[in-house]
Amino acid sequence: MKRLTNRRTKELEKDLTLYRYTFKTDIIDEDFFNKGLRAKSKRLTALIKENKELENPHPYLENLILDLFQAYNRYYLRPLTKNEVYSDYYLNYFTVKEIMKMDDFKEIREISKRDDFTSLIAVEAIIPSVVKVIKELKETNEDLKNFLKEVKKDLEEREKSEEGQTIKEVTSEEIEKALKKSVKHELKTDLESSKEALLAEVKTMQGFGVETDGTFCKLPYEEKIKTLKELRENRKIQEVSKLAGRLKAIYKKGRKVWTKEGMDSITGTTRGSDLSSTLTHDLSYISNKAYKKLFYKKMIDNDLTNYDYGSKRTKGKGPIVAVIDVSGTMRGERDTYAKATFMALLEVCRKQKREMYVILFSSESNPRTVSFSRSELNNPKKLIEVITYFSGNGTLFEPPLRKAQEVIKSSKVFRKSDIVFITDGDSRFTGRFVGEFNSWKAVNKISVYAILIGSGARRETVQKVSDTISELESIKGNEEEASKDLFRYLDLKDEMK
Repeated sequence: MKRLTNRRTKELEKDLTLYRYTFKTDIIDEDFFNKGLRAKSKRLTALIKENKELENPHPYLENLILDLFQAYNRYYLRPLTKNEVYSDYYLNYFTVKEIMKMDDFKEIREISKRDDFTSLIAVEAIIPSVVKVIKELKETNEDLKNFLKEVKKDLEEREKSEEGQTIKEVTSEEIEKALKKSVKHELKTDLESSKEALLAEVKTMQGFGVETDGTFCKLPYEEKIKTLKELRENRKIQEVSKLAGRLKAIYKKGRKVWTKEGMDSITGTTRGSDLSSTLTHDLSYISNKAYKKLFYKKMIDNDLTNYDYGSKRTKGKGPIVAVIDVSGTMRGERDTYAKATFMALLEVCRKQKREMYVILFSSESNPRTVSFSRSELNNPKKLIEVITYFSGNGTLFEPPLRKAQEVIKSSKVFRKSDIVFITDGDSRFTGRFVGEFNSWKAVNKISVYAILIGSGARRETVQKVSDTISELESIKGNEEEASKDLFRYLDLKDEMK
């Protein structure tokens, strides 16, 4: 086999390079984006179609879209020099370079680089404005008109030229000056709104943890956008999310106290970007010029080897069966608190690697159920279903608790579950059911942890089937007590028995 020398490698790379781009782009990059990522966006597809139907279309709109995507997405941004770019692509080239200099663009890149989904959102937000600016410049700027005439002439000569003939360059200083002024002025507001839109999407993903959910990641692009929009704009979901954030903070704060987790408790290693806990062999990269960029790449990708601090005893516990009251008496603030408690319980499940089975009940004999495997604890569709569902009917305790028994009996996954009973206590039991249920609990070593929601909740009814009861009227000004009562039982269940 003929040896592939450095010289031959460079020639091969040059053969694959397309010079109607701002960055060095090969055919594989182009095919991957055009046939894969771009095809997922209905907005970009529609924009390209509309452009082709114009009397004077932008000749390289698809190239411009790919350039902007790469500007947001690539780890290293290395634009070609002006002399490496064909003259007919100057308009796109200078536009992209001016956008890259803007502060709002740089802020977006902190979020979007190496993330296809957020990069595509960013391109969708900015590309219509970029096209508009270019169109207006083409119509109003005399220097640009003359420049485009020269480009057209250059293209005609290039088509007639023999292969390998040197391409004539068109002087572009005037158009570069015009673009610098126009792009910065016209796109400033649009980049700001693009940034805000993207930050809203990212904040939503982080708040609900959906970016780690495998099901969400596999959704079609448009379905992802639709799901995030519902999470972000649904008033009920936002109220629950805000309260759940406070409950999660309480849980995390209390957990550090009752599990005695500290920096002196190392249980292993994990992947992350915390420099204070990064192992020495990864830190050594930064002092080596050849590996310095690899270190930064690993840090941005959360791929540094970090010490894992924490208590081993909280890992791998049994699943949780959450029985949540959605009857008429739970309407309003009580339902918000109940659903926020559910979201905080998901945080417990994530920390302790537990599955969750949710039973939403009122007076129906067959209550609604939603099951969360370990890989689905951030599944947005299931989160939306639980948070937004409200029956508003009467209240019967026995059907949902019988359903919990059935799930635990019939499923190997949920055999060693804890039952978390979230209600205001406004119902009753028959004497026969209480005896049978408590006997079953004792035989199968099942615990029922009740969380009473709202002032005036009826404790006397719920305590007949519960091992432990916590009350959640309000968490304002009472964070330490809430952190002890609300989640401590679940975290230290084995030690408290």
